[in-house]
Amino acid sequence: MHEPYKPIKFHPSKIATDLLEIQQCQIPRYLGLSGGVTYRLLCFCDASVKAFATVVYLQMISANTSICRLIPVFSKTRLVPTKQVSMPRLELLAVIIGVRSLHLVESQLKLKISEKNIMNRLTMCFTLDED
Repeated sequence: MHEPYKPIKFHPSKIATDLLEIQQCQIPRYLGLSGGVTYRLLCFCDASVKAFATVVYLQMISANTSICRLIPVFSKTRLVPTKQVSMPRLELLAVIIGVRSLHLVESQLKLKISEKNIMNRLTMCFTLDED
């Protein structure tokens, strides 16, 4: 025979304490491969008449094996301003948020990044150096 349903009792003070403790909780994310690994950040930028965007990928290349992983780690989208803006300028705005995104991702990952590349639809714009 089934037992009757028993309601769960919530205590507001306990919930408030738990919410404060959640802010201290951290979940580390594992993004690596085993052995010697080379890390690169790849940023793709694009623009259209309605929006411009960028996405940053972390590329991991294992020195021991031929394994290469590509993980999307960050993206940003913005709407085009209401005033008329040319397409080349929108492409440039996409590259600007791409550069900012690369710096943010690099500071947050705390990995030794060997290379940072920014690309648009057709070509590689440039490689960012440490200097």
